[in-house]
Amino acid sequence: MAEIVMKAPTLEVVLASGVDRSAGTISVTFGSVDRKKFQLDFAPKCVPLAIAALAAQMGKLVAALPAERTPDLQGIRAIGTQLAMKDDGTVAILLRLESGADLPLEFQAKDLARLRDQIDEAAKLADPKARH
Repeated sequence: MAEIVMKAPTLEVVLASGVDRSAGTISVTFGSVDRKKFQLDFAPKCVPLAIAALAAQMGKLVAALPAERTPDLQGIRAIGTQLAMKDDGTVAILLRLESGADLPLEFQAKDLARLRDQIDEAAKLADPKARH
């Protein structure tokens, strides 16, 4: 007998996230294409692989689409940053997200100069005085 897999509706937008400490789970609330809200609860052990699986499959999907069908993606808005250094000398930039979560991004020393150049370029692009 074939195993039954329950299919959720197409989830279109992330509305919120949270932690249930008593249950030891992480929840994400989504809005569906039919404008309903769904909360999915995740055990911590599956979160890293779920994130990796979503990112990998997203790359495959977008790579296969013609340019005119590239999806309009929901952005991740950073509202603050903080620097940190690990004991091994790795530098991390903590991005504070609008959800209140901190996203640590670790960099090797050799990559920091390139990152600085890219941030300088982004700042120039974002400067309304520099636009024509």
